[in-house]
Amino acid sequence: MNARARKISLPLGAVATLAALGPACALAQSAPPGKPQVDQAMSAAEQPTQYPSFKTLPPAPKNEPSPAEWKAAVLALRGVGDALAIRAANQPWTPDDHGAWAERDRQIATPPPLASTPYDPATDAEVAQIRARAMAPARSR
Repeated sequence: MNARARKISLPLGAVATLAALGPACALAQSAPPGKPQVDQAMSAAEQPTQYPSFKTLPPAPKNEPSPAEWKAAVLALRGVGDALAIRAANQPWTPDDHGAWAERDRQIATPPPLASTPYDPATDAEVAQIRARAMAPARSR
């Protein structure tokens, strides 16, 4: 939008909403005062200008490469890409045996500590007592 924010007219519902929310919303609608760059940009945007015409288009460039030069540049770029692909394929450090690396790391790794205690037979007795107390009462008829 090229208009100043304080010049925008608001519908009645928006005005009522702004009035209900307080003056902070109204202050957010205006540009910061005392900024010369903002004032200059806003006044330049408000000035009427003419639409561009075909006369204002810049002239076509005169130093365009010929089709043969384009082809040579493309082939040179493809040659660089092929050379890079060959160099990447011949890298000695590429880890092709990642399964062996993973197995070695699994053997080195220490297991995490147990999250709970091992099985205790006394737990079954406690669970049986809890279930006995949790039986539904008999229905009265």
